[in-house]
Amino acid sequence: MVWIIFQSEARYRALLENNPDQIIRLNKEGIFLDYHALPGSSLSSLPEGIRGKHIESVFPGDLAQITMKHVNQAIQSNNLQSFEYQTKLDKKDYEFEARVTSNFKDEAIVFIRDITEIKRANQELIESQKRYKTLTDISPVGIFHTDLQGKTVFVNPTYCAISGLNYQDALGIGWIESVHPDDREKIKEKWENSASQLV
Repeated sequence: MVWIIFQSEARYRALLENNPDQIIRLNKEGIFLDYHALPGSSLSSLPEGIRGKHIESVFPGDLAQITMKHVNQAIQSNNLQSFEYQTKLDKKDYEFEARVTSNFKDEAIVFIRDITEIKRANQELIESQKRYKTLTDISPVGIFHTDLQGKTVFVNPTYCAISGLNYQDALGIGWIESVHPDDREKIKEKWENSASQLV
């Protein structure tokens, strides 16, 4: 029995020490039972010796409250809880995702991941898409995009004005309606042959 407990503890410690997330084990009263973060990461900012301390003496007030709210929900429902939060470390803004899972009937484990770069990349993508849309909206030439199957997935306003089709009607293979009826089958066949070579 002692050997089984030792093996279980060893596996737990190996998981803890090799996980890139910050891992916090809390009981339902908000007391730190265990803590891990890889040295040098943005998640290693908590002070040493926090085991046995109450979360409100370590986390900012709002973060402590929202964390304990999700800890208690995880314990009561036995379902994974998650939330995101922002904080400032070394005068830099960081964004984190926290996932909370119950661990026995009166404690939970919180996995915290730094998602700052993911959020930043997503924001840059959104801004890039906005800039592209602005450029295509004011472009004096018709622009349309197709997927690898040759189906139209985007047209700009100038294309609609030139073709006489509205946006929705131009999507898919709707663009063929702007081609003269006598040429449609020939153009459609050439288009599909060209698209098939890209797949």
